[in-house]
Amino acid sequence: ANFILAFMEKVNLSGANLQGAQMNGAQLAQANLSGADLRNVELSQADLLDANLSDANLEGAILLAVKLGEANLKGANLKNANLRGVNRSRVLFCDTIMPDGAIENRDCE
Repeated sequence: ANFILAFMEKVNLSGANLQGAQMNGAQLAQANLSGADLRNVELSQADLLDANLSDANLEGAILLAVKLGEANLKGANLKNANLRGVNRSRVLFCDTIMPDGAIENRDCE
């Protein structure tokens, strides 16, 4: 699927299979992508500010310079994802598989 530069703010794609989709530059602020299959998706320079990516599978995804803000990545799989140039300081992590395979539990309650 090709969603390059698509405007999809606040869209509900919960549980969607978007494996391998081209989504570079997409506007997905506040989108619900919880439980979505985003393996090998290309999301470089996408706007995912405050998006819900809980339990999403982002294994092998390309996320260069993505804007995350306070995105929810609790339970997400980021194994082998490329997060170069991404500010992760406000992102929510709990039981999150990081690119190196380590589990991040910074925001577990």
